[in-house]
Amino acid sequence: MADYVKSTMFCQAYIHIESAGVDEHGRQEFESYIQQHVEERSRHFFDENVKVEVKYKDGSDIYYITVFGLSLTPAQAGVASAAAISSAVYTGSALYNAICKYPDFVRGIGLLARQADRLNASTIVESLFKLNSDDIDAIRIESRSGIFMRINQCINKITIIPRLLPTRGIKSIRARFEDAHAYCGDTLQRIDHDGDRELVRENLQVLAEDLLPASLPKDRKQMREQSEVKEYKNLREALIKSLSS
Repeated sequence: MADYVKSTMFCQAYIHIESAGVDEHGRQEFESYIQQHVEERSRHFFDENVKVEVKYKDGSDIYYITVFGLSLTPAQAGVASAAAISSAVYTGSALYNAICKYPDFVRGIGLLARQADRLNASTIVESLFKLNSDDIDAIRIESRSGIFMRINQCINKITIIPRLLPTRGIKSIRARFEDAHAYCGDTLQRIDHDGDRELVRENLQVLAEDLLPASLPKDRKQMREQSEVKEYKNLREALIKSLSS
């Protein structure tokens, strides 16, 4: 995924249109309007601790409308002690709070990823309307997913492995493990806040332990080389270990 995904970025709408003939006053009015429009919906779908940033690129009609999740200090969040950050009562991170709204981690992340996409779509439509433009004026429009989509991709890369085990050879299985290992590691590194990272890491670890069988199942010919079974066990152990610290 592109470098624009950061640990606190929930979603971003990128809009590049032909000149709409909007003067400086009109542009400022639009930026104020769309910021409020997106902020209200972001707070509803994600958490109160969000910030909406509207950037205009000088010299061309390009807008970046980004939703960021904030991670507040204990004092800002009204938490009495820093130790509470790692506990279930911590309420200073929009990412942490958004995920914990849902009792099921996998389903919750899927819903949050879809909500981020819907918010981007709504932002794009509303922006084109307020700028008196439509698709014919668009040079480039992008709905850029953020951290929820990355975590959702981590889940997908883990859950695909057990479905492939009965029919795929060890070479294909190894490639899937390596892909999941690299992608999950990169995603966790992008989450700066310790409490957020621990929440995601722990849930991905449980998912891997629950879904990946302890031993390699037999293939369609009901045969597996002992070396393949051993390699599978090593791959499974390495992935789970990488998610345990």
